[in-house]
Amino acid sequence: MNIEQTFFTALRFNFLYVDYYEFKKTWVYPESYIPYSMLRYVVRGSGIFVIDGQEYEVTENQVCYIPEGCRLSCYATGNELVFFSIRFTTTVRINDKDLLTDFYHLQPVLEDTDRVIQQRFQEIYSYAKGDSIARLFHIRGNLELLIAWVVEHAHTHSVRDGDAETGATEALPERTPEWTWDPSLEASCERAKSLIESNGISG
Repeated sequence: MNIEQTFFTALRFNFLYVDYYEFKKTWVYPESYIPYSMLRYVVRGSGIFVIDGQEYEVTENQVCYIPEGCRLSCYATGNELVFFSIRFTTTVRINDKDLLTDFYHLQPVLEDTDRVIQQRFQEIYSYAKGDSIARLFHIRGNLELLIAWVVEHAHTHSVRDGDAETGATEALPERTPEWTWDPSLEASCERAKSLIESNGISG
């Protein structure tokens, strides 16, 4: 088995936990170390997520990716902040880098303007709280589809991080990326090979 096949064979996303949170405008989550990755979907309201010192304003129908090993603090800015939150780990890490951020260029905040991905969060939550004999397979399948969606949308539906001087946040309009993203397996293998070789890892 070659190095690219080994990479993708080893790659797994392990589901840990999911919940649905409803917070009022006084809610504050103090800065903490996050030992797993998280995906959050904002159902209603607005707030600020501070990831490794960078502020991101989040609002309804947005997905937020919070990488493993970051420092996170949050607070509500409107009358409420309601969101799904999924915790998971990734089996592949290279030189302690986050795979989705450094390899797939995942942005911290993505727009779900058509609400197509909200269903994935809802299904993961429903199966996790249910008693179906097949629930683990449904959870794993929906998590993979959810991650596939955020990877595909990473370069076209992002939100700019906070301004370094004012702390203000603003939406980043859709734009053509400076680089061309090829989602094919062949291109993914080439990216995997390049990343592995650049970190001095041999097969």
